[in-house]
Amino acid sequence: MKTLILKLPNTEEIISLTKDDSSKFWVSISPELKIEEDQNLGYSVIEIDAELDIAYGSEYLINIFIDQINEIKKKEIDDISHGVESENNDSSISETHITKPDFDPEQIRVDSKNFSVLDVVRFIDKKRIDLSPDFQRYFVWKDSVKQSRLIESLLLRIPLPVFYLSEDNEGLYQVVDGLQRLTTIDLFYKNKLKLKGLEYLEDCEGETFGTLKLKYQNRIEDTQLTFNIIAPTTPSSVKFEIFKRINEGGKPLNRQEIRNSMAKPNVRQLIQSLASSEGFINATDNSIKPIRMEDQELVMRFIAFYISNLEITESPYKGDMEFFLDDTLDYLNKNYSPELEGTLENSFKNAMENAYYLFGRYAFRKTTFEAYRDSRRSLINKSLFTVWSVLLSKIPPHVFHKTVNKGQMVEYFVSKITEDQAYFDSLTIGTNQANKLSYGFKIAESLINESLKISHD
Repeated sequence: MKTLILKLPNTEEIISLTKDDSSKFWVSISPELKIEEDQNLGYSVIEIDAELDIAYGSEYLINIFIDQINEIKKKEIDDISHGVESENNDSSISETHITKPDFDPEQIRVDSKNFSVLDVVRFIDKKRIDLSPDFQRYFVWKDSVKQSRLIESLLLRIPLPVFYLSEDNEGLYQVVDGLQRLTTIDLFYKNKLKLKGLEYLEDCEGETFGTLKLKYQNRIEDTQLTFNIIAPTTPSSVKFEIFKRINEGGKPLNRQEIRNSMAKPNVRQLIQSLASSEGFINATDNSIKPIRMEDQELVMRFIAFYISNLEITESPYKGDMEFFLDDTLDYLNKNYSPELEGTLENSFKNAMENAYYLFGRYAFRKTTFEAYRDSRRSLINKSLFTVWSVLLSKIPPHVFHKTVNKGQMVEYFVSKITEDQAYFDSLTIGTNQANKLSYGFKIAESLINESLKISHD
């Protein structure tokens, strides 16, 4: 079943239209609206509420509908490339009030400092500046000409834009803005980049740092770079906001990419390790692409609700997923320990093994009866992953192996999602609302309890 939220202009009114996979009609019960989709993807209004017709007219509604259908198709293409279903969490259907973290403005402090290139390279070597290796694998400039012209700017004594770092209580720095530039400088200094496509310094073409004339080497090492450093006293929520604001140009980072860059190395390694684990890859059928860290966001969701479920944090979920995950990262950065890592690893392993055993290729996917009958699968659903991974992490795999046949849970789940419209809606519209997730936990828990009562006999 497909769902489309038709947003009417100049009003807060929305119309929820649904369409069965085997049907050609998009239908809304209240207000009444029925749109037919023909084989050539043409659309026409078949039935319409009288007041709706007077207010907008059929032709106008069809034009709005087509625009939004096209937006959905673009999202679907993007979803397929990442392997994860987009969430429909428009503000018009989200929580009515979400309390954002309070902070004392007096705690905000950003200091300006100058470091030479030689100092910066030394900081990188000592891991004092964290270049976030798993992040840069996807985002370091691939264009050697662009990299070379950055180095040429240093050689020409052209000042570079300011860099932003976030300092922790141990004096270590996470890169907030300037990761690609710092990485390029480090690569060149370590003779891993040859200059190419220079505009002015033709005598430096094809050179590495080690083969440059001594005057040029000294010029680079002595160049002063300006850094704005966010002090450790600055609240984490403000650090995220600063990061978001200064990364709005070019190709903006998504929230998980920001978290990744602000995570301490051991925390980042834990999240990356879980996202690349054999259990996660099996349970998701290796269908999630790590390009924009969709895989790591799912891991963060598991950790966030797993920790919250243990009631060891003071931040229960209130409906704002992004802030909840940000708070979870802050908790991990402050409270990481080998013991906590071991607990999360074992629990996550249980969850993935159980999910794969119970659901097979349909794990964490919003599977309707029609899709199951035709052996079709939808994309990974974030809400399903969140709920089922947390609940399944609590049960040792051998319990299911003794009680439930492999893949048997799929039938219970498909029946529930087909028969319970509220459950389907909770996985489709406003999926991050606290009440929707709470309902998802309730349904999943009941299905698990029901399945555990059934023996092979």
